[in-house]
Amino acid sequence: MRRLPLAAMLVLAVPLLAALPAEAAPEATCQGQPATIVGEPGGTVTGTDGPDVIVTNGAAHTDAGAGDDLVCITDAGERRPDVWAGAGDDSVVDTSARSPHVLLGAGDDDFRGLTEESVTVDAGDRDGIGHDVIDSLGGWDNVTSGVPEKPNDDVIHLGGANDYLHLRGLPTGQVDGGDGSDLVTLQDSRPAAWVIDLATGGSTVDGAPIDVTGFERYSIARLAWSSFDFTGSEGGDHLVTTLHDGTGGTGQLTARMGGGIDSLVVSTAMSGPYSGGAGSDHLTVLPTTDGQTLGPAFAVDLERGRYAEAGRPGVRISEWEAFGAERFRSVEMVGSPRADDLSTRSCRGVIAGGAGADGISMVRPAICPRPERHPSVFRARGERGDDVLHGSRRNDRLVGGPGTDYAWGSTGRDVCLAETTDSCERSRAE
Repeated sequence: MRRLPLAAMLVLAVPLLAALPAEAAPEATCQGQPATIVGEPGGTVTGTDGPDVIVTNGAAHTDAGAGDDLVCITDAGERRPDVWAGAGDDSVVDTSARSPHVLLGAGDDDFRGLTEESVTVDAGDRDGIGHDVIDSLGGWDNVTSGVPEKPNDDVIHLGGANDYLHLRGLPTGQVDGGDGSDLVTLQDSRPAAWVIDLATGGSTVDGAPIDVTGFERYSIARLAWSSFDFTGSEGGDHLVTTLHDGTGGTGQLTARMGGGIDSLVVSTAMSGPYSGGAGSDHLTVLPTTDGQTLGPAFAVDLERGRYAEAGRPGVRISEWEAFGAERFRSVEMVGSPRADDLSTRSCRGVIAGGAGADGISMVRPAICPRPERHPSVFRARGERGDDVLHGSRRNDRLVGGPGTDYAWGSTGRDVCLAETTDSCERSRAE
């Protein structure tokens, strides 16, 4: 039998191999459409000025450009992806596990998060004209929507974790925080009459209903209002009306916190009254100054239900189990017949707990001037009940009173009179 040369055998084999059917690579798609641009892991994607269909494929940076684009954020990279949808009516879907940062831009845009990972989404429409729909499934999401001084008709549904929403402008769209302990910051510079009612859901602005639900924590320190009325739910609710840098509204503010473990932070420029309601509730009062300026003298009497800053009218309060006063030159506190938690971060203080098992704590902040020569900076007396007294880093006098009390002097030269003492230079049982 005649044998063919090896070279001839290879030549014959080539057409045979070419004739075998090759397995076609799957075509990338986004939202049911063939992709026009597919990124590379860790790379950069740049879209056109027309309508694009983009699969990021793990790209670190994506700029879809103008046009009505479809964008799918998919995994393959190791970095957190940044996606800018650009101008146009865009649709962005996230199926990645890298907690993307998404800027939607101008136009009527749609974002859907389909994983349990966190996302950061900025509606990004600086002229406030666009209507955006933002829907996230889960994760600790951070969403910014709207423009101050303009109506905001964005529709927002957050997922099941503890989410944050910065809601700017007058909300006219449907906004839902979802499950979890969610925080919404309201921001607008036009004074209006706000009513937030978590008990019935009947919230309004200037009498017109708004659909903002599913939030347990509210911050209105960047909101202007002519009046603000807050009613809490039977769960734990939290309202912050002023920040430590002095940012915050002024004027008529009323709050009824309802049931649950609630907290309220107010400034002395706000009117009250404030009711903690059922549950264990905490009220904190700050002066109307920046974070480096002290407020004047401050006094509170929980038994009488009233507090006042020097030079301002008194404010009525009721049903608060914990009370804090921060950044004043001097503080006087009188507790109630119940068990109270009284605390201050001020330069000087005199605190009397009253009956009940009270907790008293005192901290002297760094902005206080150097203390004058005197026996004590803070004086605290627990009075009746089994009390716990914590002193400051200066010279304190801590007296437990009747009951089985504990006093901790901290640093400084402290005088402690209690059944149990610690870090006290002079101490004895009463």
